[in-house]
Parts: sequence; C-alpha cells; structure tokens
Amino acid sequence: MGTPNSLPMLSLCRTIENDLREMLGEKNVPPNIEAIGGVLM
Repeated sequence: MGTPNSLPMLSLCRTIENDLREMLGEKNVPPNIEAIGGVLM
C-alpha cells in the first residue's frame, strides 16, 4: 500500500490518461485523483 514517501503512481497515470483523452477531443474524462489526508495514492 502507498505511504507518504511512495510515488503517487495512480495519480500520475490518471493525469496522463486525462491529458491524452483531452488531446483526442474526448469530453467525458475520469475525475482526477484527490489527496487523502494530504497524500496522493
């Protein structure tokens, strides 16, 4: 499981996915991952 010192891989991947979808002109992109307790997972 993620710890505060782990890389936020899920958040990074979702951001890249959303950026690519927006570049392709898609309107319905998944929401960005929100921090839980100040930590991205």
